[in-house]
Amino acid sequence: MRFTRSLLVAATLLFAFSIPVLAQYDTDVIEPTYQDGSEVFGIDVQAEEKVSIYPDGCKSIERIIFDFKENTSGEIKLISRGDESPIEDRSLENVYEYCELQYDGIDAEKINSITIDSKIRKSWLQSEDISEDNVGVYIYENDDWSYRTTNKDKDNSIYVFYNTEAGYTEYLAVAEYQDAGFTILGLSPWWVLGICLVLLFLLLLFSIIYSMGGREDRKGGQV
Repeated sequence: MRFTRSLLVAATLLFAFSIPVLAQYDTDVIEPTYQDGSEVFGIDVQAEEKVSIYPDGCKSIERIIFDFKENTSGEIKLISRGDESPIEDRSLENVYEYCELQYDGIDAEKINSITIDSKIRKSWLQSEDISEDNVGVYIYENDDWSYRTTNKDKDNSIYVFYNTEAGYTEYLAVAEYQDAGFTILGLSPWWVLGICLVLLFLLLLFSIIYSMGGREDRKGGQV
């Protein structure tokens, strides 16, 4: 009797701990077709449905999960852009890979969220002297690259895996995390300090000129 109870408790605990793990993979997987050497994923989903894609074309992407807010039918094409930024005059430092997502029949209003499971070779991190904990996923929005919170998930002998919650994007980058630093009205502290010094200099100059003018007025009054 005790053995049966113990077995029942163990089975219950195992099931309870398995639910979150299984929930992570509770999505339909879309298999790709190929057009002009690029992977194309056909999408035909209902509202509030999630689908996963496992692209081979981008070496930095293990999986992408799309959460759709409404009925959606279209195509998603994923293209690797290597380490060259697809946006002219907008690049990041120490980029492992840029990827482009092309949408046909799918716009931002139809997507609730996008979850990106990325991966980087340990050998690349070592060659670039980058810590495994200092990696970030960036999406391109508002005419610039925007960092999205990236958490280290797991690793093996070859790769380090990361997880990122992102919004709709047509371009993404997996790179070394780059701290934007503290800014005031979009200006770095050095710019703010420089502006303050210039203003202080002008204030002192104005005070000196005003003081000299007052002296000349007093001398004229004495004559």
